[in-house]
Amino acid sequence: MSIEGASLCFWLSLSLWVIGFLLSLCALVWRRERLLGTAVVFAALGLAPLTAGIVVRWVATARPPFISLYELVIASAWFAVATYLAAQAAWRAARPVAVAVLPVAFLSLGAALTLSPAANPLSAALKSWWLVVHILFALLGHGCFALAFGAALLLLVRGHDARSSALDEISSRSVVFGFICHTVMILSGSIWANNAWGRFWGWDPIETWSLVTWLLYGLYAHLRLLPRWRGRLAAAYAIAAFLVVVFSFWAVPHLWTSMHDYTFYSR
Repeated sequence: MSIEGASLCFWLSLSLWVIGFLLSLCALVWRRERLLGTAVVFAALGLAPLTAGIVVRWVATARPPFISLYELVIASAWFAVATYLAAQAAWRAARPVAVAVLPVAFLSLGAALTLSPAANPLSAALKSWWLVVHILFALLGHGCFALAFGAALLLLVRGHDARSSALDEISSRSVVFGFICHTVMILSGSIWANNAWGRFWGWDPIETWSLVTWLLYGLYAHLRLLPRWRGRLAAAYAIAAFLVVVFSFWAVPHLWTSMHDYTFYSR
């Protein structure tokens, strides 16, 4: 399969996730548990061609396929759905979160497919295993934050019911795990930056917004220790924090010049 064939895999994943989202939406509106189970199946089915496409691109480019903006957004969609599938396997109460996570995934994937799929070679600064660790933990953190967002959004929409406590717990645990991943991402990125650019930290726009994200989720984790920091209040905070993640991921590279300017590799 060629890189062009990989793009067809990505479109197939997008289509399957749209179907999964519609099924999960119908399941919640009509309270049909079987439809929700089918939505989970479509989420898993959509992950298969996306994985195949990523592997094909990896083999064809002979480098990790998450360097350009095109590749990063596709990988972030993969991690969002993979994190959701792992969570719903661990907690049955996480199943309805598909109605929020799948749109995040297929909208991300759709946005990626509007970008250039050009597979440029690595620059000298990017040839480091620290970069691989840095990006993998960043993507895993984003997946956890997307799951926390989905659980929080569902909690706000559904209001107080029998599952609200479970959704609150899922959102909280996802934030904590994502915060740990984000911490590893920053630390490994600092080591890579010192090797590549001769400094651990330089207040680059992407570095700065990564720190803002880290502080926001770190504050959430500490506020959870307060007795009243539960339910709708915590959910609203998790949603707002995820919007900052989206802004950092999409807008910052286009608004400011950065040494992390991976938009260059997507032209």
